[in-house]
Amino acid sequence: MTSILHFTVGNTLSGVIMMKKSLRHLTASLFLCVLALLDNLMLFLGLLRLWLHNRYSIDLYYSNFGCKLQMFLAYFTAQECAWVIVCLTMERLICVVMPHKAKHIATRKNAAILLVVVTIVLTAINAHNFETIESLETDNSSSVCNNKPKFDVFYWEVWPWIDFMLLSILPFSIMCISNLTIIVSVAKSKFQHLKSQVSTKLKLKGMTVILLLVSLMFIFTTVPLPIFLVMQKFWYEDAFFTDETLAYLDMWWAIVVNISYLNNTCNFFLHILSSRRFRKEVVNLFAFPNKVQPVIITYENSPGEALQRN
Repeated sequence: MTSILHFTVGNTLSGVIMMKKSLRHLTASLFLCVLALLDNLMLFLGLLRLWLHNRYSIDLYYSNFGCKLQMFLAYFTAQECAWVIVCLTMERLICVVMPHKAKHIATRKNAAILLVVVTIVLTAINAHNFETIESLETDNSSSVCNNKPKFDVFYWEVWPWIDFMLLSILPFSIMCISNLTIIVSVAKSKFQHLKSQVSTKLKLKGMTVILLLVSLMFIFTTVPLPIFLVMQKFWYEDAFFTDETLAYLDMWWAIVVNISYLNNTCNFFLHILSSRRFRKEVVNLFAFPNKVQPVIITYENSPGEALQRN
């Protein structure tokens, strides 16, 4: 629980700093602020719910509608996080490749419209959860969220692949292509401005680390879970399936779920590591106001001279 609070504070700080007057005019700040909000939603709607269920047997979604809402939010929020990062990457790409047109294309208004479109599309794609999911009673008189039997084929064979494409494959492919394009464009720009070879390599190396850090963290944290969901159909249908195998799969399920939540906890620290301006804003946010300095009035002429004139 302490870790959840710590990460929530980090995400909240990211959102607050991005909305400060010195940064709010930037288009990227809008994406990063929304991303911080989504990260907190993932932590509270997902990780906190799991912690309460496993620690105190408290289920926040005990009703049938709550069960449907839980599954919808779980998929929607994760996919929305991925595509907000894609939007942020595309905005950075436009600013680097088309700097003269960026102020007309990469505006906050266009960014807001893009976020609304992405939200509507992902909502429509995940709306099936309100029809395909229901709260089912188990043998021990408890309830569990699962798909309706008539949707077994869709939920076990089709939907995992759709989620895999939306959550990992498409976002990561776009991010890799965009980041490589940015690196190449920056390299060409440096050579055109006759920068020294050593200086160019150093700057490109630093930029490569920053860009690939976000991409590698994203793919590392988001790929394991959808792969597990795709493969679980074959594992659970194995003819040699035993209680030992079930315990083994439960262990790996816990591992991949916790790995997936790393993507919602590390963005604040990535901002700290990669952005000097962000670090400065964090320091300014917690800096104590300077003591009031005495006001010193200087005269062009001495006060005595001024009185003599009067």
